[in-house]
Amino acid sequence: FIGAIEANSFLAFEGVDLVGIPRVRCRVSSAGKGATVELRAGGIDGALIGSFEMVPNGAWEEWIEVEVALTDPGGLQDLFVVFRNESGGGGLMNLDRMEFLPE
Repeated sequence: FIGAIEANSFLAFEGVDLVGIPRVRCRVSSAGKGATVELRAGGIDGALIGSFEMVPNGAWEEWIEVEVALTDPGGLQDLFVVFRNESGGGGLMNLDRMEFLPE
C-alpha cells in the first residue's frame, strides 16, 4: 500500500522480466486530484510500456481495479511506476496493489 502520493513521485522495481505478462491489474482509489500513472522501463523517462488515468472516485478507501495493457520491453528491465499531475502537489491517489497477469 502506497498512500499520499505526490506529483512526479515514483516506485522502482529492479530486474523485472515481463515476458508472458501482457497486463497488470492495479487496485487504486483517490479522493484527491487523481493522476496519470505511467509504467516505464529503464527509468522515470524510459520507454512507456503502459499507462492509465486515475480519475478521482471520491473516497480514499473505496478501491477500484484498473487493468492496464503492457508492452514487453524485452528481457530484465528496471520497472518504474510514475505518478504525474500537471497541477503538482500531493494527495493524488492511493495504490493498494499491483498484480501482474500472465497470458
